[in-house]
Amino acid sequence: MIRNYYNLKKLTKELLFLCGSVIVESFTQEKDVLVIRFYNGEESFHLQFSTDTRYGSIILKENFARARSNSSDLFGALQGKKLINLHISENDRIIQLDFAALILKLYFFGGAGNCAVLMNCNSEMLDSFKLSPSISEKINIQNLRNNTALIKDNTLLELILNFNNKFGKDYANEICHRLLIPPSEIIDSKDNILMNDIFAECKNFEKLLLESNEFYILRDASGKNTLSLVRLKNYPEIVKSFNYYNKALGFFISSSLRDNSVFSLKKSLTAGLQKTAVKLENKLKSFSDERQHIERSEKYYLFGSLLSSVQDIRAKSGKSIILSDWEGKETEIPLKQELN
Repeated sequence: MIRNYYNLKKLTKELLFLCGSVIVESFTQEKDVLVIRFYNGEESFHLQFSTDTRYGSIILKENFARARSNSSDLFGALQGKKLINLHISENDRIIQLDFAALILKLYFFGGAGNCAVLMNCNSEMLDSFKLSPSISEKINIQNLRNNTALIKDNTLLELILNFNNKFGKDYANEICHRLLIPPSEIIDSKDNILMNDIFAECKNFEKLLLESNEFYILRDASGKNTLSLVRLKNYPEIVKSFNYYNKALGFFISSSLRDNSVFSLKKSLTAGLQKTAVKLENKLKSFSDERQHIERSEKYYLFGSLLSSVQDIRAKSGKSIILSDWEGKETEIPLKQELN
């Protein structure tokens, strides 16, 4: 939920101290990552905006240094500009940085929808970072989200998201738990008492999110982690809690990347070991088959040698014949009646 509206709103509040600082430089040195360095007259702060499809976020980095090579300057028009205000859009996941005559918007639409766009005061696009054509069209549409959807008979989860689509599914599911009503239950929109209870719970939950001052890394029964402003029924285990959202976000991203790396390595090693095991099994089978062929050849060679020493072998009858080799060791040789 790192791109959830209320989570981003909490992060924006923590970044307000940057107002009054001047942009020294903005650049990229990693794929999908924009770095903006602010200076307040005493110290520098690096704001890192990632457009990664899974972990796209904005985070304040502590101990950051620009690489001497493989980095490129971006948004040159922002250099030397003072940050006047920083806020989140009222209706969507867009963090806006206001400068004199310029506006930098950071979009958190998820997937390919994470991008940065520089505009003038007339909302004309001047520059961008990781802006796809589909998102470009979306940006030009006013009122990207509309939370006044028509009230009709829907499941409880749909009804909550229609009432306030900024909640997202995880928070909407938590509201369902608090109402003690399954998310998939169809709600009669004509039941005024129930509808009032639902909307009242939505308002109360939104207040909890806005007033939260403790931030949780939570884990569900399957081992999946999430970052939340409140405790969630679907994520019963508290992995860690923080008093600053930026630190919680940094921990969540780094631990998730580490876990994914371990999982990928384990998956790769497992696949490699399985292939090796199959190859070894095939080799062992091949060795076993070859040994059987050798043993069979040696057996029939012995049978042939012993039978060649018997005179008038055709006169012999029965299912088998017992012959002795030159050491006196007896060997029973099966006979085929149809060949006699």
